[in-house]
Amino acid sequence: MADSPSMAISVIPDEPVNYNINNLTDSLLIEILVRVPTCESAHQCKCVCKRWLSLISDAYFRSRFIDRHKGVSGLGHAREAVTFLHQFRYFAYHDVKPDPSVTITSHPVHTKLDAITDHSVLLSRTSFELDFLPFGDTADIVASSQDLVVAYDRWLSFELLQKSLGTTFCICNLVTKKWTELPPAPSSYWNSGLVGLVTYEADPSETGVRDFKLHYKLVHMSNSDEFSAAVFSSETGEWSKLEVLSTTRFGVYEKYSTNSVTFRKKLHWIINKKSILTFDPFGCNNQCGFIDLPPLHEEGQSNETECLGVCEENLQVSQLVRVNGEHRVIIWDLKDYNANEWCLKYNVRFSEMEFVSANRIDTQSRYGDIARLLAFHPHEKAVLYLRYNNRILICNVQARTLEVINQCSRSWNWHLNTEFDTIFTLVHPCWPSPLQPL
Repeated sequence: MADSPSMAISVIPDEPVNYNINNLTDSLLIEILVRVPTCESAHQCKCVCKRWLSLISDAYFRSRFIDRHKGVSGLGHAREAVTFLHQFRYFAYHDVKPDPSVTITSHPVHTKLDAITDHSVLLSRTSFELDFLPFGDTADIVASSQDLVVAYDRWLSFELLQKSLGTTFCICNLVTKKWTELPPAPSSYWNSGLVGLVTYEADPSETGVRDFKLHYKLVHMSNSDEFSAAVFSSETGEWSKLEVLSTTRFGVYEKYSTNSVTFRKKLHWIINKKSILTFDPFGCNNQCGFIDLPPLHEEGQSNETECLGVCEENLQVSQLVRVNGEHRVIIWDLKDYNANEWCLKYNVRFSEMEFVSANRIDTQSRYGDIARLLAFHPHEKAVLYLRYNNRILICNVQARTLEVINQCSRSWNWHLNTEFDTIFTLVHPCWPSPLQPL
């Protein structure tokens, strides 16, 4: 039977749909591209076309990518990677390969850099030396903030000091191997004074414009009879020299001074066995402040080393002490910043701790042992890094565990200078901090 006209079905071909991604607006395309899993993936997308290259290279894309990925953890995501740079100086009595560029051969001090990291790019490298800098063989790190470090040429700075000339610092990123050389500072630096770096983004509520650029201030506080601070601003590209005001007479002893720690946009250094020095590079009164370190907790206690850290929006200090010949680790939280009130969190004996790996060392306390606190873990409040003789240990004070994770590089022709080893803690954002040309 023939179909009736009422039952006939008319099929109209679909209109062709244009799915070309390049027809999207820039804002929509950015929202797609910021969802790639890693910074390395985003950089690979630059090769697609000039438009993608332009969008991904813009500071706005970097800011959107960070907003999308930062602060996430759990399924499918990883928190910010952390690198601990362990820098220590040593005395070389026989230099096997003398550096022809070093003109002051009478000074046998050298610097070595080890690293502990979970950053995918840095894990693939066999060396963490600053060999990408023009003075990499004679470079020292003096400060860090976020994923940026401050380096200077220790040999050139020594020569400039003899001529009463300022020091040249470099800001660099270890992941990208990008660096920016700053104009000469108005003050000289040669193993003296304090250096601190603060990174920040301009507050759009104050400027009216969000520029999506990372800015920084570098502070060099000179340890001289006339205490002063030289502050470099990446926004102005210039140094300013300030006379520092203080209601308290104090001295900075390099043996005790630590890497700077930023808290509430202020710089903090432990400068001696009693005090933390604070300085606000954004303030207008040029005044430094002081926070008293926690007092001795019990009779017979002697402090050996201290370190500062910030975790979960709290300023912390840890003390490695001896009580009746035995090592202990003590951790304090600064309960009230303005009132200088500390709260005791942990007081743990080494003898109470267990090794969680096959690598074990003898931690029975002897006065010849070399033990030194290095740094807090930025994500784990009760986790510390310390050096015991020539090994680096993770100390989980809450779990009461020790783990040997690294061994300091050693050579038959030198020995460690125990007073000058420092850890610089780098917290890597999901997108490496760019360095803008000055």
